[in-house]
Amino acid sequence: WLMTSEPTDGPITEALAARGLASDPDVATFEQFVSLRLTPDGDLFTDADGQHSLYATGHGDLPDALRKSGLLADFVARGGRYVWISNIDNLGARVDAAILGQHILDDRALTVDVVDKAPGDKGGGPVLWNGDPIIAEHFRLPKGFDADEVPVFNTNTFLVDAKRLLELDMEWTYVEVEKQVGEGKAVQFERLLGEITVGIRPSFQHVSRDTSGADAAHSRFLPVKTHEDLEAAKPAIATIAESLGLA
Repeated sequence: WLMTSEPTDGPITEALAARGLASDPDVATFEQFVSLRLTPDGDLFTDADGQHSLYATGHGDLPDALRKSGLLADFVARGGRYVWISNIDNLGARVDAAILGQHILDDRALTVDVVDKAPGDKGGGPVLWNGDPIIAEHFRLPKGFDADEVPVFNTNTFLVDAKRLLELDMEWTYVEVEKQVGEGKAVQFERLLGEITVGIRPSFQHVSRDTSGADAAHSRFLPVKTHEDLEAAKPAIATIAESLGLA
């Protein structure tokens, strides 16, 4: 399943059709939600053409959008038990039998991949909140708390019990985000998937991010956001593909 946005749904659907996947029962798309951007003063933001500006409201839409699509309910009705969630630009995220086995043996509701931080990393990390483990983004940590004291961060890769995901009922936080849209500054409100750890108790799985040499076969964090990233990642991608029997 691919979660699309209002501008990407058409192109992604066309790309799947071009690859003969449009009729594959195991491949589907579902759209996340949209809202309207605001100005910093709280008025509706308009672009250079005077049009209101739509935006997708964040990857935290996934639980509600997936449930609304009907795909998850159908999956559970057919006996599906586990859902793996990852960012599409993390080429290291994949189904791993060992992690799935540990998830099942420990009777976990939610497993969250975490990796060692590298210089400059600012992703959400595991903390205790009122005695419960959650993922908290760095900007939600108490003032004066050094985020570097948390040595790992989450990669936005989650393994979750399908029924728990279907039944999830929680109030999400919408985070204010400033964006440069054309020549103007806009404000939008997004929710982040890491907050799912507030509604479903997580377990954290420390995984490798090493993409050097043969160790790349075990890496579960290989983010690719630009053409330059892709070029640099090609050796690691080839190693991962070989380890999966794809090359």
